[in-house]
Amino acid sequence: MHIYTLHQWLLLFYLYCFIGWVWESCYVSLKKHKWVNRGFLKGPLLPIYGSGAIVVLISTLTVEKNLILVFIIGMISATILEYITGVVMEKLFHVRYWDYTKEPFNINGHICLISSLAWGVFSVLLVRFVNPNIESLVTIIPYGISEIISYIITVFITIDGVQSFNEAMDLKNLLIKFTERNEAIINVKKRIEIIEAFVNEDVKSMQEKLVEKVAIKQQEALLKKNTRKQSIEVIIRKNLELKEEAMKGFVEKVSRYVDKFDELSAKAIDEPSKIKAEFLEYLSKLKVHELKINNTENKVYMNSINILRRNPNARAKKYEEAMREVKNLDKYIKDK
Repeated sequence: MHIYTLHQWLLLFYLYCFIGWVWESCYVSLKKHKWVNRGFLKGPLLPIYGSGAIVVLISTLTVEKNLILVFIIGMISATILEYITGVVMEKLFHVRYWDYTKEPFNINGHICLISSLAWGVFSVLLVRFVNPNIESLVTIIPYGISEIISYIITVFITIDGVQSFNEAMDLKNLLIKFTERNEAIINVKKRIEIIEAFVNEDVKSMQEKLVEKVAIKQQEALLKKNTRKQSIEVIIRKNLELKEEAMKGFVEKVSRYVDKFDELSAKAIDEPSKIKAEFLEYLSKLKVHELKINNTENKVYMNSINILRRNPNARAKKYEEAMREVKNLDKYIKDK
């Protein structure tokens, strides 16, 4: 194999990032029956493929003539890379941007047998057939020009990486806010269930869904009247307003419920004053959580939706309900 300079390695990395993006985007788009700009980044690059290609090329340098060893070593090295990347990303963002949990012989959902075998096949194709042609393309570019190209692409991918990182952090923070609010609601409901037999109040109505849908006709009218960005922001805010209205109704009902504690006798329930204080604390927490959500900028919602569009199979094991809530927002937004 040709001995590459640093910027030639960079060009190889970017080319394989692009090839991986083409493959993944086409594959996912066919499965979803619509175009999906696949990947963590906004641009047409998938770093996991570029990194995998470079790791395979380096790890098989001394055995590139032996296809069996290329398959084995390439499979192992790329699988280790995929596992480490998956673990780090989930730890950092609380989201799995790929998930093999449903695949047989998987390890923590980050890698699986089928994926590893695919990396092995990819390694053989890469070393024997693909890279010799890509190598010829890269090495015929004059040194000075290839250096400039690699640096320019590096600048753009760095900017893209920073923006995509911020989007992922926005999604993470949004999931945490939604989850904290939902957990507070669950705590209230559980306490209500315990003592509802002692209080003459219709608590079943409190079990209504907190997320309500915006009528499709209303959405279409909004999209016609405003620009796409304005429409998205209006729809997001409309859904949050509906949730806020439902939350206010929930708080009012719990407030009326709290008033009933004064009428309870000590025989009916132990220490009603303490329970009342507990519920007042719950109400305070609910209002704080909802205030955090309502004060979140539209940009955060849009960033979260955008990165999920590029990763439609993303999962958040710890924040599944919150993830569904964010994905439901996207259902109300139509692409133009």
